[in-house]
Amino acid sequence: MNQRTSTNEVGVIVDAISILMSWRTRPNFTARAIHRNGFEAERESTLDARPRKLSYSLVDSSSGRLDEFDGESRRLVVGGELTEYSVDFLTFEPLPVRLAFPLALSIWGRKNDAYTIVDGIRDDEFIVLTLEHSADAAVQGTLTIDTVRGLAVRLDTPTEACRYEDIEPN
Repeated sequence: MNQRTSTNEVGVIVDAISILMSWRTRPNFTARAIHRNGFEAERESTLDARPRKLSYSLVDSSSGRLDEFDGESRRLVVGGELTEYSVDFLTFEPLPVRLAFPLALSIWGRKNDAYTIVDGIRDDEFIVLTLEHSADAAVQGTLTIDTVRGLAVRLDTPTEACRYEDIEPN
């Protein structure tokens, strides 16, 4: 938060962070993830997230590429290939997975994070956080949180974008 943040905004930001930090309490779900990195065209993937088990499976809809992680066995598959998992990995999750595991998002203002949360607005179903780039305050993005589901559902920045659609518990 910066000097521009008002008391009301602080309450919205605290509520949003509370939801994001409670990700381990979320039930399993599937979602269609629409995402892009950089200036690539949007891609679609199917996500099966199991937050309580720290596990996920992500299948690219056009290529069939499989990325998955089993939190119990620490088994990591990248592009269909078993990969050695190291606790030194900072973020190994593909972008569509990071919304389900929000500590992997680069929004917390940590040393290597690209963004910091600076503002927030709320309506009946959503909180939209404004993100400010750590190197250039003019570069901004947003993170949208579904307060009913208790889940981050959309990230929009100039270099990355992802949104969940057709979210279903499983």
